[in-house]
Amino acid sequence: MPPALNTYTVSDEVTISATLLERRGAAWAPHETSALLASFTMLDPYVRQPMRHEGGGRYSLTVKAPDVYGVFKWVLRLRARGWSFVDHEEVTPVRPFRHNEFPRFVAQAWPYYATVLSLMAGFLVMIVSLMLHRDTAAAKA
Repeated sequence: MPPALNTYTVSDEVTISATLLERRGAAWAPHETSALLASFTMLDPYVRQPMRHEGGGRYSLTVKAPDVYGVFKWVLRLRARGWSFVDHEEVTPVRPFRHNEFPRFVAQAWPYYATVLSLMAGFLVMIVSLMLHRDTAAAKA
C-alpha cells in the first residue's frame, strides 16, 4: 500500500502492492488467489480492479488517478469462504495541478496568443503610421 498521507496529483500513475501470507503448519507461506480486489473510492469507487499476482504472495495494481480531486481511500478486500478476510483501507488525497505544474504554452490557447500578437502588431503599425503622418504634415507646413 502507498505510505500514509501520500498525495497524488490528478492523472498520476499510481501503483499499489500487497503481500498475502497464509499459515501452513508452523511456517508462513505465500497465499495465491484471484479474488483480491483493490478499489480507489471517494463516495463511489472510481477504480475497482482485481490485483495481479506476481508470485511469492505479492500482488500489485497500477492505475491512473482520476481527473477528480478530493480525499480518496484505497480499499483492499478479500473474502473467501473458510479463510479469514482481508479488509484494509487507507486514506489518500488527490490534488489538482499547482500553478507552476502546467505547461507554459497550452495548445488550446493559440487563438488567445494570436489575438495578443495581432494587437501588438496593430499597435506598432498605428504608431509607425502616426509618426509618418506627423513627419509629412511637418514637411508640408
